[in-house]
Amino acid sequence: MALLAYLGPLCLVPLLTGEKDEFVKFHVKQGLVLFIFEALVWIIFSLILGSMTWSWYTWGALGMFSMLQTLLYLCVGILSVVGIINVLNGQRKELPFVGKFAEKITFVK
Repeated sequence: MALLAYLGPLCLVPLLTGEKDEFVKFHVKQGLVLFIFEALVWIIFSLILGSMTWSWYTWGALGMFSMLQTLLYLCVGILSVVGIINVLNGQRKELPFVGKFAEKITFVK
């Protein structure tokens, strides 16, 4: 069940089923932070890139923002793979940048 935490929106499955295992809760919190970050990146860059396509003088910046979006998605993917490896090894390691935010989540009990 903890493996689902790092598969995007599937992080909601253990959350909604009321999983009681502390190991699963730990990874669900981290997966939830990753999913929220990924959703925010998608929303923000969709708005930016969508508004820039209508202006011919912003085409240079369009490529730069598109590359930045790809880089952020790559970071999320790498962190997800690291989280999955931690789950498969039975480890409770905090992910870089994510663990600090995951600690603050209190509604996963």
